[in-house]
Amino acid sequence: MLKKFIILLTTLLLSFLMIGTVCAEETNYIRDEVSAFSSKEITEINKAAKAIEEQYHFKVYFLAAKSVGEGGILAYAEKVYQESAGTAEGILLAVDKEKNEWILYYAGNAKEKLGAKSDDILWQAFDSGKNNYSGVRYYLNKVVKLLDTSANKLLVDDADLLKPKQEKALLAKLKDISQRQKCDVVVVTVKSLEGKSAQDFADDYFDYNGYGQGKNHDGVLFLISMAERKWHISTTGYGITAFTDAGLDYLSKQFLPDLKDGDYNAAFTTYAEQCDDFLTQARKGQPYDVKNLPKEPLSWYWIPGALAIGFGLAFLIVTGMKGQLKSVYYKTGAADYIKKNSLQITNAQEFFLYSNVDKKAKPEPSSSSDSGGSSTHTSSSDRSHGGSGGSF
Repeated sequence: MLKKFIILLTTLLLSFLMIGTVCAEETNYIRDEVSAFSSKEITEINKAAKAIEEQYHFKVYFLAAKSVGEGGILAYAEKVYQESAGTAEGILLAVDKEKNEWILYYAGNAKEKLGAKSDDILWQAFDSGKNNYSGVRYYLNKVVKLLDTSANKLLVDDADLLKPKQEKALLAKLKDISQRQKCDVVVVTVKSLEGKSAQDFADDYFDYNGYGQGKNHDGVLFLISMAERKWHISTTGYGITAFTDAGLDYLSKQFLPDLKDGDYNAAFTTYAEQCDDFLTQARKGQPYDVKNLPKEPLSWYWIPGALAIGFGLAFLIVTGMKGQLKSVYYKTGAADYIKKNSLQITNAQEFFLYSNVDKKAKPEPSSSSDSGGSSTHTSSSDRSHGGSGGSF
């Protein structure tokens, strides 16, 4: 009996330890140092903040501070955020009720993603709540709206080239790829380059409009300008790694036919789908480059055409050969084709008629364009970019 009791007690203790370990591993998005929230409210806030992180790959925290120390509320907010999330992209709203202070701490590219006016917008959202819990929920909801607004910028059709349904479908595709790959995939159309080169315009548009994910601003932007009939792809951060010079050359060949024909929706869709493929390949550690570019599939309609041409040529050749054999009659044995006693060999000699010589071309030294990788330059914001462009 005692043995069973000990086994049962040990099992219960292990169960509690396992539950405690799981709970300890769960992320707490709220730090309540002044006991302003009930346990149920904290659970609901954590649930909502976790959903935001899973959908947008963006961390949102709240701090109800008791004592911020001599460094001030900003230094304390930074400390708390880094303890919770390290250098991951996100935001923390810290409130010190005793000193009537508040601060928003931004990590990574959060400030650019949420917008220049996000401080006032998010504080007003929190302050409009009837209590601390409703204030935090309003704050979380407003972050989602700002993130959605930022995500809409993945497609900017200032040249008005797409129909509403096309815009909706393309934007959904760009959002999905950008969130899955953790790399902004952007399409921008403009009426004019406003005196800039296509490269400078694309680089500056990317840099000064808050694009790019993570500390390296990972992203790729496809720009076309209708007045100059120019296009340019600008890459940044991990985009430079994923889209090599050879890869960009291949990519442009996929969308340029549609771009030149004026089928802009097809061109942008091809670009988006190719970006997804390129980023997936790069994550495997082997970005598309000179020696491992994607193989272009043979169109299915070539197969019946090739078979028809083959059968037609074969029929013509056989028919022509048959027409030349009018004086020939069928015999059953080889001897029937030789006159009796007509074959007499009087002399036999061997002659050397042919020689085969194999030649191999001496490989030429590879040029810089054949060496692979991505060439880069520095934009006006002093940020490194890769890219490629041309006319259509």
